[in-house]
Amino acid sequence: MPVQSVIFDFGGVLCGFPGDHNWAAFAAEVGLPADQFLKTFWQDRLSYDRGDLDDQAYWKPFGELTGKAHTPEQIEKFVELDCQLWMTFDEPMLEWNRTLRAAGIKTAVLSNMPQCLGAYLRKHTTLFDEFDVVTLSYEVRSAKPEPHIYESCLQGLGVQASDALFLDDKEPNVIGAHALGIQSLVYTNRSDLASQKLSLGLPPVPLDA
Repeated sequence: MPVQSVIFDFGGVLCGFPGDHNWAAFAAEVGLPADQFLKTFWQDRLSYDRGDLDDQAYWKPFGELTGKAHTPEQIEKFVELDCQLWMTFDEPMLEWNRTLRAAGIKTAVLSNMPQCLGAYLRKHTTLFDEFDVVTLSYEVRSAKPEPHIYESCLQGLGVQASDALFLDDKEPNVIGAHALGIQSLVYTNRSDLASQKLSLGLPPVPLDA
């Protein structure tokens, strides 16, 4: 079914994921082995994204694991490093977004992210200016795959669920959107998206090199 709007996840769709070397360097800065760091990084991430935890509360367990409480200055540095992890944008996808909007199709960012990252993106980039609607988990106090965050985005776009296409790299988030009637795809890369045999009525997707 042709769509009137396209909703993009941020990490994994508009932004590439950090490489192993990025995680290893971050873990060393915090003072933990990479595997332990990553486990702790993700275990309370949804609560952090939703705004249930502030920076100090989110980073407190890392200090407990090292046996040495981190100072406010250290936590401030960790927050900065965290934000910098997510600054590698997929420029062809952003160009596709511009093409969609030029064709009269509304677009949105729908993302789970902590307040620090949202503020960092707004201060240091113009990314969000390129979309009609930006729905961030900490601003609506709801995180994918909870229904409210999708409903907030649809309300901002002013479209029915069935008129929107949602792209996310995580299957549970796609399932959550689909349950509300949103046309949804698990995103892996631009080539796979371009090859989807769906009558979306959208401009061509830029192919991977």
